Amino acid sequence: MLFRSALTRSGRVQEAEARYDALLAASPSDDAAAQAALGLARAAGLRGQLAKAEERYLAVGRGEGPWAVEALDALARLRQQSGDHAGAVEAWRLARSRGAVDVERRAEIDIALAEALEEAGEPGATELWDGLLTAGDPAIRARAAVAVGARVAETDPARAKGLLEDALSHLQAGPLRAEARAGWTKAAIAAGSTDALPRVRAWLETEQDSALRGELAVATCAALRASGKPAEALTFAESWAADGGFELQMEQAGALRELGRAAEAVKVLAQARPSSVEDRAWVLETRGDAAMDAGDWTAADAAFAELEKLPGGAAAAAYGRARAARERGDLERALELLGTTTDERAAVERANVLEGLGRMEEARAAWER
Repeated sequence: MLFRSALTRSGRVQEAEARYDALLAASPSDDAAAQAALGLARAAGLRGQLAKAEERYLAVGRGEGPWAVEALDALARLRQQSGDHAGAVEAWRLARSRGAVDVERRAEIDIALAEALEEAGEPGATELWDGLLTAGDPAIRARAAVAVGARVAETDPARAKGLLEDALSHLQAGPLRAEARAGWTKAAIAAGSTDALPRVRAWLETEQDSALRGELAVATCAALRASGKPAEALTFAESWAADGGFELQMEQAGALRELGRAAEAVKVLAQARPSSVEDRAWVLETRGDAAMDAGDWTAADAAFAELEKLPGGAAAAAYGRARAARERGDLERALELLGTTTDERAAVERANVLEGLGRMEEARAAWER
């Protein structure tokens, strides 16, 4: 089963489907059949066949036991990703009603349901959160505190800090503790706590996992920038540059731009080496923006030229060049470039350009779209 799951994750969906179908035919009613049906549902989702995926998840979810719970959880997440928050709530409620769910798994489902209820604007979330935060099991309280702390960090940073402080006293090394540390850092900095940076530095100095060190360094810089402290963010980023990878370079560049040092930001971004196409596109577009901030049109054109060469990068490159043309005052060229891009941000930019050209009726129509 692990091999079939690996095939699905690696994109070899057709091969995985054939193997799941064979397993389902050989074992139509046992535990392996439920796993095979779940695999076929995941494969349908990856193919974009959402109705078929829902049907297959529901077929397993109508049963009892752990595989029914896994199917309904997966169905809820599929619906949530498609914007069907009410449908996600329904699926998670069904998952809660199934038997054979261990306490920790039930807590995970309760957290997901509480978040979905809030997103759907339905009542019931407060009661779920209260139950989780007062659970007898400290591991469940900690997991809930991390979730709630993340949700209230901006609106009530003092409460978030307290919740996460308690969670950290119960968590062992691992991804959840790393998430709690990042959340605590954001809340502590927002609350103006003087112990925030010393504590973060202590964590970074003792954390053995380089990836987790990098994530915490990035989260700290982002929190400092969000609190209006770009100079501190820049100093912090430079201190931990070896651990943060390209994302920390992005934070460093952002801080430099906020400090009016856009030309330096361009140089930092030119050194970034993200691995995925999406991240390379993000870096290049940001580099072009920074170059425009610096008034370096040659560097901006170079960044957008690189962006255009990436798979799927042409639309964003045309949008960037259009903005550069508008900044230089070449509104006709900007309008021409905007007519060639499918970037969803182009509509607002087009309205701005039309307004600049004095074509007010067309601009008004563009704003109303």
